[in-house]
Amino acid sequence: MARRRHAKPQTKIEWLEHRSGYPSPEEYEAILKRRYELRMELIMLMARDITPNSSEGQRLSQKYGDAEVSIVLKPFSKAFSNNSIIDENSFGYRQYRQRFARFGGQKPFLNAAEYNQKSNEHAQHLMDSLQNNGVYGPDAQELLDLLMIDSDLWEDITPEDIPTRPDSFPTPPISAYKEPLTEMLAWGPRLLSLSLLVRDWEVWNKHIPALTRMALDPALLNGWPGDKSSWAPWYALHMLAELEAAESAYALGELADIENDWLTDHLPHVWADMGTKVEPVVMMILDDLKSSDKRRGLAAEALSMLANEEPILHRPVVETFGRHIANPANSPTLTAYIIHFLDELDAEDEFRPAIESAFDEDRVDTDIITLEDMSWMKDEDWDDND
Repeated sequence: MARRRHAKPQTKIEWLEHRSGYPSPEEYEAILKRRYELRMELIMLMARDITPNSSEGQRLSQKYGDAEVSIVLKPFSKAFSNNSIIDENSFGYRQYRQRFARFGGQKPFLNAAEYNQKSNEHAQHLMDSLQNNGVYGPDAQELLDLLMIDSDLWEDITPEDIPTRPDSFPTPPISAYKEPLTEMLAWGPRLLSLSLLVRDWEVWNKHIPALTRMALDPALLNGWPGDKSSWAPWYALHMLAELEAAESAYALGELADIENDWLTDHLPHVWADMGTKVEPVVMMILDDLKSSDKRRGLAAEALSMLANEEPILHRPVVETFGRHIANPANSPTLTAYIIHFLDELDAEDEFRPAIESAFDEDRVDTDIITLEDMSWMKDEDWDDND
């Protein structure tokens, strides 16, 4: 009879039993190694379209523990929460700013362009590591440490190292704001829900102009991430949404064109939360040929959200999108965005001739959407397969 092979038992790590304080250096390295191994096993499962809830996924929970699986899955769920086709960068840069605010220490702080370049380099290293059993080379590890992309895997076992503001960053303009806005200057980078922070909503209504100014304040937007005040624009933006401050909607469009953008992936949601009264303002932004594709695309996304939430706006929004598809003055990028949102509203069939003409005339950015993505093309493929 052949001898049965037994899996080598894992070395017990005491810190994982009590999870209090911080682990010893030896435990720290062992926990990180274990989490990277778990992440690679999860990636390999997902590559085979096997979910963590499957029997194979459950075996990982038995091997590593539910708490460890939850920690390793956290970055995956974050990545899936960023599904904007218009603004792919502000989400990632905001997360970097949050990591830097807590763990930046003596690391250099990257502006948005630098961060995006380094992120692209990291993505290539990640692809290479998947061909090498998840092992990073020295250059890749240095880049990983700089970007702190894997912070979800180590933030619970690492003491915070808040970076000191250098002289090159101006002092936060705290004196420019009065109560109750001064509260926002102290809320910081954890970006908690306003419902947990605000006691009296009524008191904020008379401060809409000041909140708009705070959301657009360049000294705060470009402030040092380690200063709590630099996060006030995020809170001001969401406060304007809570107050349904449609009078601020047009001005907020300026956020789309700031250099170190870390906010505008939220802008369509903020506009949509302002309700039906914001529709004429956002429609005006979409119609403005002098505005950037990004600003107009964000407006189109907000209109798509409004059309889904407010039945009375569905027909006007769909007709507006149809008009823009036929407009040769729009860029291929904007036309692609609008076709995408028509598809999300299940209204692309209605404008099939205009959409097909736009593709035939090379007026659609096919890096964003292709003719094969249209529902009627999928239906024809389905019929052919039958």
